[in-house]
Amino acid sequence: DLSRWPDAGQVGSWAVDALRWCVGAGIINGKDGGLQPTGNATRAEFATIAALFFHAPEVEGDAFTDISDSWARDYINRAAKLNLISGYEDGRFRPQNQITRAEVIEIINNVLFRTPDKDHLLPDMIVWPDNSNKTAWYYAAVQEATNGHEYERADNTSPETWTELRPPRDWDALEAELTQKYPDR
Repeated sequence: DLSRWPDAGQVGSWAVDALRWCVGAGIINGKDGGLQPTGNATRAEFATIAALFFHAPEVEGDAFTDISDSWARDYINRAAKLNLISGYEDGRFRPQNQITRAEVIEIINNVLFRTPDKDHLLPDMIVWPDNSNKTAWYYAAVQEATNGHEYERADNTSPETWTELRPPRDWDALEAELTQKYPDR
């Protein structure tokens, strides 16, 4: 039930079901009396969401040098232990920084056990103009999230070798279908 958060109505209809599920599962709890659905998330908030998808183990010691005073310290450590998140080369996590789209994509891929490898993608895939630098740390993660594909790999941690691209989904048609099926959402 989203009624306890007056700002929940700011979420577009496309996100309401997902938000209800996350609230019901205890993955999103809101803060400062609201959900702040149109606000920017921090790295700490997104690490917490990622950790709450799993029964993450308690962790002793900090995975990063700058999280000891963070409200999300336990969740950040748990997410790091599960290899869902990573920090910066200087050993910091920067929990209060706004999270970037590339960082979100990498975390979601990790949560879903997706393991893209820039050397095992397909040449006819969709490539965004702002994601053409194959040496960027986020290149393979963005390609993974962009392109539906079949793949092979030895286990959940080995790199994927893409074998075939799936046709792009018609998102407008899907939204129209869902609107017909669930007119009151």
